[in-house]
Amino acid sequence: MSRTKKPPEERRQQLLDIGIELFLRNGVAGVSVQDIVREAGVATGLFYYYFKSKEVFLDEAVESYVMGQIQQYQALLQCEELTGLERLQRLVDEFVTSMDQTAQVIRENAVTGPQHRRIVEAMLHKLSPELESFIRRGCDEGIFHVLHPAVTAQFLLHGLSGVFHMGRNEDSHQTRQAEIERLTSAALGISEGRSR
Repeated sequence: MSRTKKPPEERRQQLLDIGIELFLRNGVAGVSVQDIVREAGVATGLFYYYFKSKEVFLDEAVESYVMGQIQQYQALLQCEELTGLERLQRLVDEFVTSMDQTAQVIRENAVTGPQHRRIVEAMLHKLSPELESFIRRGCDEGIFHVLHPAVTAQFLLHGLSGVFHMGRNEDSHQTRQAEIERLTSAALGISEGRSR
């Protein structure tokens, strides 16, 4: 089988994308370096050229995945085709879906170290101004009713981050989503009848 030559950064990103896809499907313990290189169609040495170990690779793959999620959340927060309530609904749905997809990886100890905490902090830092701006617009439009949008944005982000890192419990996707929607609506001062 002939190998396709790719620029180094493109090849590196390809390995990260394949790795996170395999980790999400099989869990960290269920994926070997050999699985990743076989799927990518590259030699094992190339993997170790880019990454010192599977653990380093895992940290970088999770970071790449989280940054992709951040871009999706930012796009939803800025989407002018949807109303504020529709954006909020889609955000919660994206969050719960992401939580379900990554539960297996998050539950494993490899992503609970300092590097992972830095990734989460970076995520919160990047999303905070976007969410605050979204909340301010919602308040201006009379959809949300909060006194301090900045505090509310931090409260929601840290609360959702905590829920995310609990992993997936036995509740269904719909049950978790409904509870997160209820709590988010309460934090934003949305009345019961307007949240749907």
